[in-house]
Amino acid sequence: MKDGSRRSRTISGSGAVIARRSEIWAPAPGTGPAPASDEGASGYALDKIDLNILDHLQAEGRITNQELANRVFLSPSACLARVRAMEAAGLITGYHARLDIERVKTTTIVYAEVYMNKHQAEDLNRFDAALAKTPEIIEAVRVCAPFDYILKAAVTDMREWRDILEWLLAERYGVERVISHVMLREVKPFTAAPVRSRRGTPQPA
Repeated sequence: MKDGSRRSRTISGSGAVIARRSEIWAPAPGTGPAPASDEGASGYALDKIDLNILDHLQAEGRITNQELANRVFLSPSACLARVRAMEAAGLITGYHARLDIERVKTTTIVYAEVYMNKHQAEDLNRFDAALAKTPEIIEAVRVCAPFDYILKAAVTDMREWRDILEWLLAERYGVERVISHVMLREVKPFTAAPVRSRRGTPQPA
């Protein structure tokens, strides 16, 4: 439970980038291919071929099944069966185009730390639902930190972000304050999540 002595609702800003966290989920029993060398969050293992397939699909979502099969040394039918099994199990959740949004329209990226003064499940779920319905909030996660949420927003300008903040700070959502960080430059954009553990491997210098 957060400190109940905080009462003020404030908006502050700075320039900072907050890292992205990703998870890979493993298939349910009997839906994924057999033996495995790596395990997902639910404890079910994937084999090396599965991991190679996931690597290739993250790098090139429009790859044909024939080309993917060639790269992982499978027949096209066997490759497709593995892909379909991982889709059905929820490991592969979709295929999307990655845009350079700043070339599509004028865009400001804002990261925000959100502090809540209400922490009942129904209050947090209500706020989650509101975030999900707001297209300018392109990512949102609950975190274990001094604050409760990290948001990533893509807005036209700071005026549009102020409008969103006024809505976020509405009494019904239980938001105490929001600290905003405006992105200056994207140093390493997200392209793919590592599907293999790095335990025991050398770290970069």
